[in-house]
Amino acid sequence: MGTYFKYKTKNERHNIVMEVGTQIRKQILQINLKFLWVICNVANYIIPSRCYKCTQYNHKHTKCK
Repeated sequence: MGTYFKYKTKNERHNIVMEVGTQIRKQILQINLKFLWVICNVANYIIPSRCYKCTQYNHKHTKCK
């Protein structure tokens, strides 16, 4: 398994974000993921990189021209 992190939202929900491979991602998105006695919602979590200097996407401020 890849890396993961977890966080709690304002309404006391617990979220886990996992990095998995392409095939595992496709399989997880097609089924209801069950963890203990809870059926979990599954969704893509994508955060694009954004520059703080020019506010453009797909590069960071250290690489900004």
